[in-house]
Amino acid sequence: FRFSALWQILDGFVQRFLEGPLDIKSSSSYSMTQNLQKHPGFWRILAAMLYDGIVVLSFLLIISALWLPIGFGHPLYGLYKAFLFLSIFLYFAWCWTRGGQTVGMKVWRFHVIRSDGGAMRWPQSVTRFVCALFSLLALGGGYWWILFSRQRKSWHDVLSGTRLVMDAQKPETS
Repeated sequence: FRFSALWQILDGFVQRFLEGPLDIKSSSSYSMTQNLQKHPGFWRILAAMLYDGIVVLSFLLIISALWLPIGFGHPLYGLYKAFLFLSIFLYFAWCWTRGGQTVGMKVWRFHVIRSDGGAMRWPQSVTRFVCALFSLLALGGGYWWILFSRQRKSWHDVLSGTRLVMDAQKPETS
């Protein structure tokens, strides 16, 4: 058993976990311009999820206030739950297809694109949303996968053919 090999593995894991953006290494599946783009770090993604969670919770509270007369056991209660789910989906899908950023992604300066570099479309948004739900339901396994993936992709990015990239830095004006 070699402790140096174990140390290298742990050191690489800690660097990927804490350091944030990492340059994509060249690969036959990426073009030269894509190699220059960076992935957001794990903590940056979680922070954006927290921001988006606050936005979604706000939407759900407003929608729930509008549907207040419909309580548990009411004949329209199933419709109410479906409407809540649809509202969450529409928030994410609309943001991803209209600029590639949710509120949290905007604040933390990254966006989602297709693997070929193009803007996301609605079918990909459906796939990404459903797979992200499974990523969460698997105790966040789809998100933890970012730490071990060479391309820093979550399960839902792999399955939907998308990837997260940092926004370009704006030049400072003096």
